[in-house]
Amino acid sequence: MTAAGALVLLLAAALGYGGAVLWVLGILHRLGPVERYPWAFAIGFGAIGWLAFFIGLAGWLSTPVLIGLCVLSIPAVWLLGRPALTGSLDRWGWLIAAVLAGVLGLDLVEALAPPSDADTLAYHFTNAKQFLTAGRIEFIPRPLDGAIPMLVQLTYMPALAIGGEQGLTLWTMVSGWAGAALLFAVCRRHIDANWSAAIVLVYLTVPAMIYGGGAGQVEPRLALFALAGAVATATAWRTGDVRFAILAGLAAGFFAGGKPFGLLFVAVCGMVLVLQRRWLIHGAAFGAAALLAGSQWYAFLWWHTGDPVFPMLFAALDLPDLPFWTHEFQSYFAEITFSKETPVPQDVWGLVSYPFIATMGGPAVIESARAGFGAFPLLALPFAVAGAWRFRHRIAGSDLTLVALIVAAYYVVWWFGTPSQRVRFLLPMLPALLVCLAVPAVRWSTGASTLSRPLAAVFVLCIGIQGAAAGLFASNALGYLVRGESRDAYLTRTVGRYPVAAWLNGALRPGERVLHSIRQFNYLLTVPDFFANTTAQMVVDLRLEPADPHRFWRQLGAQKITHIVRQRGGEDPLLTLGDALIDAQCARPVRVFSDLPVVGSRSLPSESGGRVSMDVLELTPDGCAYKR
Repeated sequence: MTAAGALVLLLAAALGYGGAVLWVLGILHRLGPVERYPWAFAIGFGAIGWLAFFIGLAGWLSTPVLIGLCVLSIPAVWLLGRPALTGSLDRWGWLIAAVLAGVLGLDLVEALAPPSDADTLAYHFTNAKQFLTAGRIEFIPRPLDGAIPMLVQLTYMPALAIGGEQGLTLWTMVSGWAGAALLFAVCRRHIDANWSAAIVLVYLTVPAMIYGGGAGQVEPRLALFALAGAVATATAWRTGDVRFAILAGLAAGFFAGGKPFGLLFVAVCGMVLVLQRRWLIHGAAFGAAALLAGSQWYAFLWWHTGDPVFPMLFAALDLPDLPFWTHEFQSYFAEITFSKETPVPQDVWGLVSYPFIATMGGPAVIESARAGFGAFPLLALPFAVAGAWRFRHRIAGSDLTLVALIVAAYYVVWWFGTPSQRVRFLLPMLPALLVCLAVPAVRWSTGASTLSRPLAAVFVLCIGIQGAAAGLFASNALGYLVRGESRDAYLTRTVGRYPVAAWLNGALRPGERVLHSIRQFNYLLTVPDFFANTTAQMVVDLRLEPADPHRFWRQLGAQKITHIVRQRGGEDPLLTLGDALIDAQCARPVRVFSDLPVVGSRSLPSESGGRVSMDVLELTPDGCAYKR
C-alpha cells in the first residue's frame, strides 16, 4: 500500500475507534459538527496504541494483522456524520487560512523528507521498528528510551508496516496537527473562528512544535490527551455527568500510557473530580477508566524490573540487582543523568520565575531556545488578566476556570517533582494553557477596535517571528525535494556521522553485529547492532572507572558483537576500551572515516557542529590474549 493510502487508513481507523467510544458513552450527540472529528481522533489515536500493545504482547505483530486493526473500526466513522465548519470566512479569515495553509505546507515538506531528528532516530521510530522486526513487543533494558511507556510509539507500528517510512512520517505530521484541530474546536466554544484559527497558528509555530511536531516526539501527541482530559474533567464537574468523568479518565490514562508525566495529570484531574458533590461516582469512574487506558505499560515494566516506573523507584523499593541494572549502577545513573537536568532551584521562587527564564532563554539544558513556547504566553497574559477581571462574575461557572486550575496544578506538581526541567516536557499542557489565555483576552477586546488592535499585534508579532523560524527549519527538507537529492545525500547533510552507518549497512555480513554509542544509528542501521553508552545499561558496561577490558571482552562475546564503531578523539569510552583490545590482539581497525561533519542543527549548515574522525574495529578472537 502507498504511504498516502496508509495515512488515510490510519486516519479513518482513529476516527472510527474514537467515534465508537464517544457513541458508546452517549457523548457524541453533545458535540457539534466542528468538534466531533477532533475529539474522535484524540480518543481513537489512544485506542490504536492501546490495542496494539495487546497485539504485540501476544506476538501477532504483522502487516496483515495491523491492517485488520485499522479496518476493524472504519465502519464506525459514519457515526460522526458529515464534517462541517460553521460560518463563512471574512477577509481576515481568508488571510489567516492562507497563512495556516502555508504553515501546514511547511510541515508537509518536512514529512516528505527522511526523518532526521535525533530522539526520533534514537528510539521513537526505532522501538516501533524493532517490535515489527521481532513480531512482538520486547522489553528493552534501557531507561529513558527503552523501558518506558510507549503508547504513542505503538501507533507508529501500523504506519511503518503498511506505508513504510514515508507512511510513518506522514502519520507523525497528521497526528501533530490533531492537537491543533482539537484546540480550534475547544476555542470555538468561546470565541469566533478568526481568533480560534489565530491561536492555532500560534500553537503550530511555537519552537517546541516546530522542533517535534513533525518528528516522532511524543509530547505533541500527548497534547491531544491533556486538552481532552482537562476539558472533559471540567465538563464532568459542571454538568455532574459521569460519562465525561469516564472520558476524562480515558484521556488521562492515554497520557500516562505515553509518558510517566501523565501520572501527574491523572492525579491532578482525579483530585479535581473528588473535590465536588458527586465525588465518589466520578472518582471511581475516572479512576477505573484511567487504570484501563494507561496501566498496561506500568504492569509490563513491573513484570520485567519490579519497578513500574523503572528506574525511579528501583532504590526506594530495594529491589534485587538485575543482570542489566544494579543498585550501584542506579546511583551512578542518577548522578550522571539528572545532576544537570534541574538548573533552576526547585523552590517557590523557581516556580514563579521559570516561565520567564524559559521565555528569555535560560540555561541551555532546558532547551527553551529551540524547543520552547515562544513569547505569546507572557505577552498575552496581561490581556487575559484584564479579561478575567472584566468578566469576574462569570469565573465561578466557567469550564475554563477548572481547566486553568488543572494546568496550574499540573505545573506545580511537575515543578516540585520533575527530574528534568526541559521546557518541551510541558508541551502537552500548552494547548490548554493557550485556551485559558486566549479566551479571556479576546473577550476583553471584543467590540472595541482600540482594545483589539494591541492583542492582534501580539498575535501578528508572534506568528510572524515563529512562522519565519518554521520556514528556516523546513529549508533543509525543501532543498531535498527541490534538488531531488538521494536519501543518502540528505541524511549525510542532516544526520551526524551518517556515512559510517551507510558503510556498515553495506559491509557487514550475515551473522555479524556492531556495537556503537551513536543514538541515531539505532534507526539508520539495517544490520544487527547493539547500542551502549555509559548510562544506557550495564549489559555492555562502558564506564571507565576503573576500565576493565577483560570484562568488556566477555560482555562483547555474550552479545555476539563482531565489530565496534568508535569516535577518535574526545571522550568516547570505546576509544580507550578499543585500544586495549587492539593491544591485546583482540581487534583490528578495518575502516577509518576522517573529517566527518557533526551536525549541530537540522536546519542550519552541517558545519555548525564541527568535525570528527571515526573508525570501525573488527574483533579477532582467534589471536586474542584475553581468550587464553
